[in-house]
Amino acid sequence: MTKTYHFMAGLPRSGSTVLSAILNQNPEIYSSPQTDLVGMLYELESKIPSYESYRAKLMHPNFASVLYGMADTFYAPIDKPVVIDKNRGWGTPYNWDNLSLYVNPDGKVILTMRPMLEVLASFIKVAQKTQKATSFMPYLDNNLWVSNYRDLADAQVDNIMATNGEMDRAIFSIANLIKNQREKVHVVWFDVLLDSPQETMNGIYDFLDLDRFEHNFNNIKAVDNHDDLAGYGMLGLHDVNKKLAKPKTDPSELLSDYVIQKYGNALDFLNF
Repeated sequence: MTKTYHFMAGLPRSGSTVLSAILNQNPEIYSSPQTDLVGMLYELESKIPSYESYRAKLMHPNFASVLYGMADTFYAPIDKPVVIDKNRGWGTPYNWDNLSLYVNPDGKVILTMRPMLEVLASFIKVAQKTQKATSFMPYLDNNLWVSNYRDLADAQVDNIMATNGEMDRAIFSIANLIKNQREKVHVVWFDVLLDSPQETMNGIYDFLDLDRFEHNFNNIKAVDNHDDLAGYGMLGLHDVNKKLAKPKTDPSELLSDYVIQKYGNALDFLNF
């Protein structure tokens, strides 16, 4: 089966998991969990020039065929014509070049977004549940002594927002997409998805040039099971509620004035 590939990126905790679950109601679409396809392309493409046979100018077309065929090989078990691969790193310049060259030169990106303070509050809420259930403090490594002189949640947020950390790399990816690939990006704000779900889905289908599909927002099921504790060190990161509903997460109840003042305007430079 010939597949068409599109992509999903954006901020963590911004609704990509539930959006994928909704998209997967459509029998023509497979919307993936966070995959490592982008990393596999990066690792192989960057290392090929170091191979002896490549330097000797032997079998260059064979190397190219591996790169051009990687997405089809990766998704061979998926029997659907449209695949939406999710990774927050697709928007970085190097990864975007690989996407355009080896996967789909006409590929489009769904970018899930949410106000930064809501994202951080959501992380802290999950971290507190994880700590209560496991006695493990996610996003602090082994530096538990920080709680002796400052608020634990403040330390966790600073760690989440660390330079070259997951959040920092996600914002870098988003910035490149918004500034340099805007015509190939469709932004989906989490609160808009919750308030106007079918209209939001119609906008996605129109952007991807696909036929619209009527979704059931009261019977949402995740297609892929996540072992969040083993994979990410936190419990319930990718839980999906059966019914689409607004989360009960108030940033002002979970975040200090220090965090609100420091990170409240972190996304303003994007000028959405």
